[in-house]
Amino acid sequence: MAEAGSAISTTALILDLARGAAIATAATLAAAALLRLVERRWVVVLLAAWVAVPALAVAHAWALPAALLPHPLVALLLHLVLASLRLAPVALLIVCCVPPPPLDARAFHCLRLGPPAAARLGRWPNWWGAGPGRRWLVTALLIFPLAFGEFELGSRLALGTWAVRLFDAQAGGQFLSTTLL
Repeated sequence: MAEAGSAISTTALILDLARGAAIATAATLAAAALLRLVERRWVVVLLAAWVAVPALAVAHAWALPAALLPHPLVALLLHLVLASLRLAPVALLIVCCVPPPPLDARAFHCLRLGPPAAARLGRWPNWWGAGPGRRWLVTALLIFPLAFGEFELGSRLALGTWAVRLFDAQAGGQFLSTTLL
């Protein structure tokens, strides 16, 4: 009996990790799309206002339309869109604060034109580690805990996210050692 419960919780945890990774990726992609617009002051003001709106207010605004959705996957997609849009300004702030990578796109192009001996010796820097992709990778990794622990939208859209299940179990009086297993 306990084996079946742990298999369900393991599967649910894997799905929640995938949901958090999808939200973090979508928020990072939205931040990449908004990066060109940060030069305009009114865009920054609107993004700051969007972050200042409580997540519970956004969740209440979408609770009734989500209840009328025909399929649970549509509610899951709505949660993905809303949560990633909630986290996009935070991702944009992180992208702007991350220091520049040691190698930019021009340096990578020069390395590609150079001798192939550096690639054979294993000294070839990768795009995600030392190149322009590093700030996007750091942003996605820093947004992931926020996306994984997102609670308000998931609870109002009636999704069984990890944080909602943990809260419901704790509110029901279960011990922390049994709820985390």
